[in-house]
Amino acid sequence: MSRRRALVANPRPRRRSRRRVRRNPRIARNPSTGSMKNRITASLMPGVAGIAGGALAGFLDTKVLPKKRLLQGLAKLALSVVGAAALRKNPYLASAFVGGTLGSIGYGVGLKLGGGVVANTKGEAIAGLADLASEDPSLEAMLADATSIGDLVEASELADAGVDYEMGDLVEAAE
Repeated sequence: MSRRRALVANPRPRRRSRRRVRRNPRIARNPSTGSMKNRITASLMPGVAGIAGGALAGFLDTKVLPKKRLLQGLAKLALSVVGAAALRKNPYLASAFVGGTLGSIGYGVGLKLGGGVVANTKGEAIAGLADLASEDPSLEAMLADATSIGDLVEASELADAGVDYEMGDLVEAAE
């Protein structure tokens, strides 16, 4: 006689045996769990990818396309797309790389909004200093009276410390 199960309208739920679930190793977990080495590695790797993206964007600015602002922005966008495609197997590293690359665009914009100068070449830096000097009389006096780079460095350190610039004071302090 064969054993048949009776068809019941409302069967009792069976307990499932709990099996170990294999996780995808590419999906990141909480970096604060595991050994100290794993914690440090999981926390620092996205930062390294972001630094690499920013460094490549800076290299593009200064060496490849130093005088073409529009092409610099487009090249950074292209770099971020290529980097994200290359790192597609690890989405956290890819997003950190893209963030570092595109963050360099935001840095330049923020620097200009704050009244600073974005210079990729020596000529741009000198032109930027001239523009800043035309707006700031103390900077204009410092640039006009300086006889060497050391005078400029000393005067800029004093200005950063909050001391008003007077070239005569610097000369007296040097003697």
